[in-house]
Amino acid sequence: MTKVSRRTVILVAASAAGAAIVPFGLASAQDSTPVGGSLLDSLGLPELEITITDDGVQAPDSFEAGPVLLVVNNATASLVSFMLAEPPDGTTPEMVLESFARPVIDAWWAEANIPVVYDAMPGQTVKIAVLLPAGEYQVAATAGSPDEMSESTPIGIAPMSVTGDLAADAADAIESAATIEFGAYEFTIDGAIPAGPAIVKVTNTHVVLHHAIIFATDKLYSHDEAHAGVMSMMQGTPSAEGAFSLGDAPPVLATPVIGGGATIWIDVDFQPGFYAAICFVADPGQEVPHVMMGMIQVFEVAG
Repeated sequence: MTKVSRRTVILVAASAAGAAIVPFGLASAQDSTPVGGSLLDSLGLPELEITITDDGVQAPDSFEAGPVLLVVNNATASLVSFMLAEPPDGTTPEMVLESFARPVIDAWWAEANIPVVYDAMPGQTVKIAVLLPAGEYQVAATAGSPDEMSESTPIGIAPMSVTGDLAADAADAIESAATIEFGAYEFTIDGAIPAGPAIVKVTNTHVVLHHAIIFATDKLYSHDEAHAGVMSMMQGTPSAEGAFSLGDAPPVLATPVIGGGATIWIDVDFQPGFYAAICFVADPGQEVPHVMMGMIQVFEVAG
């Protein structure tokens, strides 16, 4: 099997399905931002602004812990990947940036506090609400082509100290329509994801990195039907008529990758219908994407 890139994992699914190739879902994720701007803007959260230029990463030296609005400006002409992470002791900034440029996940990622890993298109500003605990963080950025499963080009890395304590109810501080939970190679959706603009909470209760790439489907398939369909797709075997398939359409949404214990909130804007959430991330040092371990779920968005 092809190694699964931590930056362009969506290419594996899109290519195998014959779908249009998009960089980590960001092209389609932009379409899910409510018209008139992000709903997250109305929350009044402290803004943690990060700007990525061809010369490096600009980030504040320090910030207060708590729910924050992460605002990442891609001021380059390239697709960029960015990471906000507290690496384990003994991991130098140079090691973090070198590792982040590689297309597979290194072992230290499993020991790090990683609130968010995501991509930004050229000139794009990405907004994500993030629950940010205290710690000594590194903000890393790389540039790369969305159509290559290859090493990207390091742009830069900046340290950032986060101080203060999280309130006991900090994870519930933002009202959301529903919660998507990343568990032990499974998804749990708490509440009904509505049609139209909404804020959805995404949390990872597992110990490894996860994300959700969301595709539209034609009906509400069972878990076993959806899993069998994706396994056929990724193994290159023909699917039975009427079986689950991703078709030829790109994903409608891609969440950021988040580490174990992380919580974020994102904008969504779904049309009524049926959707499949799939995790294509692999464990550190491994090549098997989590969907092949059963991490897929079909759900309905009611009109």
